[in-house]
Amino acid sequence: MRVLVFGNPLLKHDSLPLRLLPKLRRRFSNIEFVEADPTDIEFDGELLAIDTVKGIKDVRIIDDIDVFKMGRIHSMHELDFGQTLKLALAAGLLKKVKIICVPYGSSEDKALRAIEKALISIERAESARRRTCTGHRRG
Repeated sequence: MRVLVFGNPLLKHDSLPLRLLPKLRRRFSNIEFVEADPTDIEFDGELLAIDTVKGIKDVRIIDDIDVFKMGRIHSMHELDFGQTLKLALAAGLLKKVKIICVPYGSSEDKALRAIEKALISIERAESARRRTCTGHRRG
């Protein structure tokens, strides 16, 4: 499993996922965590990411990009992560999205525990999905 981790190391309120990376890598050695820039993503059909989000109180998983508000875009320099995801979906580059959203101002310990819980949940769901045979007909 590959997880893209977004954040701006220069802004304290937007860098929490990046600061937690060493602990996440130690805890989940079977997961590939990649520091990523939301404007430079190579889409391969599925996206699993951790990012800081305004306007939420607790860590949560978003799998519906329609929750992202679209603002007016006057140039490509104003394109944000949500808009990038919507364009990728419209272009057929993206089929499935899961974003572990970390609220601004969350404490490191609280965010780490919630992210760990979310990753375990996602791992279990992916494992169950791989074990289930789909597309087979009986008889």
